Amino acid sequence: MANVQNSLRSWSPNEGANQPTDATTIGSTLDDDLRMIQAVVRQGLASKGTAIATAATMDLSTSDGYFYSVTGSTTVTGLGTEAAGISYWLVFASTPVIKYNASSLILPGAADITCVAGDVMRFTSEGSGNWRCTSRLPATQTGTGGAVFAVSPTFTGVPLAPTAASGTSTTQIATTAFIAAISSPTVQKYTTTGSNAWAKPANLKHIIVECLGAGGGGGGTVIGGGLLSAGGGGAGGGFVRKLITAASLAASVTATVGAAGTSGNPGGLSAFQGHCTAGGGSAGLAGGADTFGGSQNGGSGVNGDINATGSPGFPGSALFSGTGGSSLWGGGGVAVAPSSNGNTGTGKGAGGSGGATSGADKGGGAGSDGMVVVWEFYT
Repeated sequence: MANVQNSLRSWSPNEGANQPTDATTIGSTLDDDLRMIQAVVRQGLASKGTAIATAATMDLSTSDGYFYSVTGSTTVTGLGTEAAGISYWLVFASTPVIKYNASSLILPGAADITCVAGDVMRFTSEGSGNWRCTSRLPATQTGTGGAVFAVSPTFTGVPLAPTAASGTSTTQIATTAFIAAISSPTVQKYTTTGSNAWAKPANLKHIIVECLGAGGGGGGTVIGGGLLSAGGGGAGGGFVRKLITAASLAASVTATVGAAGTSGNPGGLSAFQGHCTAGGGSAGLAGGADTFGGSQNGGSGVNGDINATGSPGFPGSALFSGTGGSSLWGGGGVAVAPSSNGNTGTGKGAGGSGGATSGADKGGGAGSDGMVVVWEFYT
């Protein structure tokens, strides 16, 4: 009968605490002792034990080998109590969750690990029921948990990473999907004249606002008939562009779209409430008895990063009425010959042409409405 203890966990790192002792009679059991030592070393350092089923406490202290297959998908929160320094290799056949604990179940990345079939992990006892994962060889990269590298790794192929939520501003890796979301702004276009409500979106970083004032109406003729006369063209609306940070914006802002000026009337202003304004174009001047309406100034942008003025309307003449002034997004109404009403401005923010007569009075053409465009950019 051997005098040596029959499991590695029973052996002590203190030589004097092991068997046999000085008082033990070795005699004919020396060969048994040598065989027991060989068996214990083989079992504890180089043998595959009986498969272990997952459990809340998957007790490795009852194991009979050094390397094990682990079956089942029960969440594991503990590994039992084992002598400090004893290690086991486990290969998982299913998808259990190994629950991280800062003292009793220490895992790479300080996070739970969801295993996949084929994952290999090595656990080393720190005594008193505390365990540390001292190695992890994932079968694939779809499991969770983390690994820490001493130097920055270089990736090859097509590595994947989770896409951060819109608005994330941390040191998390930015995927191509995250970048694409940043570089793809949404656009709000307001073309209905009067007040329009713009609502501030979630995760907004900044906006670029563009406002275009409405075009002025062309001048008509006011002689009562019988004489040659032509009105001047209405002027184009002003333009403004401004970048505004999300922090500077209220939850709702009124986007005002200017209405086109009718014959002899200026165009309405367009604005983004409290931030920037684009004035409407002036009306063309009316033609009198054997006189011709002159030019008028275009509307101007106010308080923008870029402020532009619409083109003035052209004066009338003995041959044609005045052409309407153009805008950034529209062309002025085309001049007309005598005995014609003026033409309407085209596109957005353009002035109408003047009317012309050699008999009955004629009206100027209407301008075209303004417009407000809001480009929304996200973090």
